Amino acid sequence: MSNTVRALSWAPVVCLSAGAALLAQQQRPVFRSDAHFVLVDAYPARAGKVVAGLTAVDFEVREDGVPQRIETFEFVDAGAPEPESARRDPNTITESRELVADARTRAFVVDLDIDHVSIEGSRHIRAPLVEMLNRVIGSSDLFAVTSSKHDPATLTFARKIVTVEDMLTRYWAWGTRNSLMLDPDEAGIRDCFASEVTPRGPVERTSEDGARVRKLVDVILERRRESKMLDHLEDLVDVLGQLREGRTSVVLVTEGWRLFTPDAAFTKAVDETQHGAPEGPVALGGQFMMLNKLEYGDRQACLLEGMKLAREDNQSRLRDLIERANSRNVSFIPVNPIGLAGFDSPMSEQITPVADITKSVLADDFGRIAARTNGLIRLAINTDGMAVVNTNDLSAGLGRVTGQLRSFYLLGYYSTNTTFNGRIRHITVKANDGGGEMDVRARRGYRAPTEEERAIRANPVAAAGPSNVERAMDVLSGIRSASDRTFNASRYLTADAAPILGVPAVFRATPSPRSPLVPVTAPAFTRRERLHIEWPVTEALTERSARLLGRNSQPLAVNVTLTERDGASGPIIVADATLASLAPGDYVVELRVTAGSGTKASLVAFRVVP
Repeated sequence: MSNTVRALSWAPVVCLSAGAALLAQQQRPVFRSDAHFVLVDAYPARAGKVVAGLTAVDFEVREDGVPQRIETFEFVDAGAPEPESARRDPNTITESRELVADARTRAFVVDLDIDHVSIEGSRHIRAPLVEMLNRVIGSSDLFAVTSSKHDPATLTFARKIVTVEDMLTRYWAWGTRNSLMLDPDEAGIRDCFASEVTPRGPVERTSEDGARVRKLVDVILERRRESKMLDHLEDLVDVLGQLREGRTSVVLVTEGWRLFTPDAAFTKAVDETQHGAPEGPVALGGQFMMLNKLEYGDRQACLLEGMKLAREDNQSRLRDLIERANSRNVSFIPVNPIGLAGFDSPMSEQITPVADITKSVLADDFGRIAARTNGLIRLAINTDGMAVVNTNDLSAGLGRVTGQLRSFYLLGYYSTNTTFNGRIRHITVKANDGGGEMDVRARRGYRAPTEEERAIRANPVAAAGPSNVERAMDVLSGIRSASDRTFNASRYLTADAAPILGVPAVFRATPSPRSPLVPVTAPAFTRRERLHIEWPVTEALTERSARLLGRNSQPLAVNVTLTERDGASGPIIVADATLASLAPGDYVVELRVTAGSGTKASLVAFRVVP
């Protein structure tokens, strides 16, 4: 993965709450234990602008066709955007999550589809995107920036735009569509499918793709990247649904997808593939390894991946994504940064028409452009968003988005359906102030809680608080740059795993084992460095293990080496991790030890910076 792609696999960590006065004005319904309370954001509009001055009686809310009584009613106006200097950052990740959960707060996510945006597109969108964020962010708004290479579970929100502007300026060429860049798995697929061995030598594998014959590996990689992008969007929608009940508007920067469906010619070409890496153990670096992964070009792994892609129906997956987004109150605003496209295939691609003269390559190319555009329009319309496509004036298109999201109504009701089974319920909202019915974009549905989930919500004291990883990472909010001088280290490393371990000490070094160790007070590292941590040991250890965790508490495939040495006051256990494979973001090293007094875990958080 290139430095540009890694640099964009980040989400800024800052945000600001709604004002205390606004919270004081919130209407509090009488608590009812036999019903589920639902919040609905509604945007009633005429001539493209939200109509102000409406009252609760002007609205009609139905759930699965059944009228609902509006218990709370509020008009939320974002107000004028605030200057950068007036925006305040939260102190902790926990505070950030609490703020974004407020339904009165407008939340935006900018999602960069790296595999489906060209270098030209990433250059065109930089200035309009920063301009939109500067115009849209009000006094109580939050935003986050992520990419298709970023884990949505680590998403956090921001109000200060300067970091995003700097990153988009420095790494403007983040789009990789039609580029020759391959990740390790894609390189393995290339090795597996590029050619077949014949008595006359290697022969390039091809497959019919619409009206043309293309390299089989190119078709597979295009299908795989589209599939992975849909995976990413499904995960993003799920995460946003967990973070907040209010609407989240996702500004999706993409040139669209072909939305592949099962294809007989492609399936046949994949099924005939026999070439790949040798099966069984292979000696590498003096050790025997099983090359049963895509990155090694393993034939069985390649065939499984190819047949999975051949069976996928991405038209159906888009419909499922729309349903999932509606149930989690996520609205998509797709933006095609390339504007009006004339051709879909790159100029460098060698086109071979199929034998069927009834199929036109030019018509096929136009059909692909239409498929990409129509898919984005479907995604926008069916999630109450707006599509900025087929236009070279991106600033004007994003300006219309900003104007239509400036204000909204927040309605609350207790559902008349008291069956709590975890199923999807559909919401419809109408508005009429006597001047005629309006065009209303509103929350389309939600997933009903289960009885177990209701029990947790009814007794928040018993509910789980922030995870240990979240607590460990809270201190990282004090980092403002890679410089140790700007970090407030007063709370760092105050927790330990006593009585088995003492307080750890953190050092930086180069990957070389002979590199000198430099003590750090601010755990901000570059990918060119090695993280070195030492814990004093006060009891004899019977078990010890270490791993690297992401913000979502899930382990990452990065090796943490454990060793022990004698120190001046007793034994010391040492953990080392090379950071070259990590994207910019926050991480935790977890050391788990067992001694006579039990098992303890020590978590040390650190940040990787570009």
